Amino acid sequence: MNKKINIVLIMMMVFSFLLKGETIINDIIFKYSDIVFYSALVIFLIKTIVLNIIKNIVKIKDRKYKISDFAKSSLYMFLISSIICGTGFMMGYGRKFSAVLFYVGLIYLFICLFFIIKKIEIIEKISFKNMMLFLAFLLSFSNVFSFNIYNTAGKAVTGIYEKYEEMSKSIFFPIQKAFAVSITGKQLTSRKEKFITEEQMNNHRDMLEPGDILVRRNNWQLTNGGIPGFWTHSGLYLGSLEKLDNYFSGEEELEGKKFSEYIAEKFPEIYENYLDNNPEIIESIAKGVVLTPLNNMFISDYFAALRPKLTKNQKFKAIIKSFEFYGEPYDYSFDFNNSDELLCSEMLYNIYKNDINFRLRFVKGKIFYSPNDFIKQFAQERDGNGMNFVIYLKGSEKNKKAYSENQAELKRSWNYNKTELLFN
Repeated sequence: MNKKINIVLIMMMVFSFLLKGETIINDIIFKYSDIVFYSALVIFLIKTIVLNIIKNIVKIKDRKYKISDFAKSSLYMFLISSIICGTGFMMGYGRKFSAVLFYVGLIYLFICLFFIIKKIEIIEKISFKNMMLFLAFLLSFSNVFSFNIYNTAGKAVTGIYEKYEEMSKSIFFPIQKAFAVSITGKQLTSRKEKFITEEQMNNHRDMLEPGDILVRRNNWQLTNGGIPGFWTHSGLYLGSLEKLDNYFSGEEELEGKKFSEYIAEKFPEIYENYLDNNPEIIESIAKGVVLTPLNNMFISDYFAALRPKLTKNQKFKAIIKSFEFYGEPYDYSFDFNNSDELLCSEMLYNIYKNDINFRLRFVKGKIFYSPNDFIKQFAQERDGNGMNFVIYLKGSEKNKKAYSENQAELKRSWNYNKTELLFN
């Protein structure tokens, strides 16, 4: 019976993973697939842990226990806890679950140590039951002491767990990061050319203005399975130095200087990058926050641009803010509370959060805002969430080309049924 339950739970997790993968789901089903996956996983883990605890209690009761049983159980709890905690699995919820497993592991370790001491006859006459009763009695009268046992013990254990959490992250985070880097750019297709061509990019380049929010998607990429929604990457359009000079000409904060002269003084590294590479966008990718040419985002399978309804002064400040993030590493922990590491959408959120009302949402216990959320909020709010439509180029798997689409079609895109896209 137990094996059958395990098989069913594993099948649920595999099915959920397939649903989350490429071209099968829309945004709503993505959420349900997450629920199925994590429900099956949590049930599997809890069932395993509860059965393990019951099994050990029965062994103690029947006096058939072995010290090695508790040592193995303790190591098992610590290992699972460390993996969940160290990888950031299940995000905020994972940390709570990891803490529970850690404390269960500590209890097993205490029991193990008790029986080791008992075995070497240091406390041969004290039974396990009497030891538990004594501890309960001691805790119940803890207020008699000058310190509170609950608080003191709690702080000590919490401190141990925090050190344990840091150690787990230092072990597993590099592995998690290496895996994420290894699948970045990998595709489940032999097709090398994107649907959007260089000619289309050049024809639409003049439609873009500094400060525009860009989103894109490439079909069949392995990383798509881990990003909620249709749109999977975002960036900020800057334009060439000449375009920036013209656009911000007369901006009060430049004090009579050209934009290029201003950044040459304030951000010499970025200015040198412009002179050497002529980039047009700033984005957060695996290498971190970098300046890249427009084709890095535009030449894709799907591309769209939105324009914040802001003054030039607000856009100027947003672009300057983006330059301050230049060189920051990519956020592989997906933590919006930490601006020292940035996801692509997290960078845009931090740039425009004082000017645009982004509706952050909770995903697995952490606040989050995906590239797809830019389009979703644009579609659902009456004023487009303070943004205007600029461009939408929609790819076609059937014709292997991209076509210019209107605002109404872009508003539909956040919740596309990806199965339909295979035949259109």
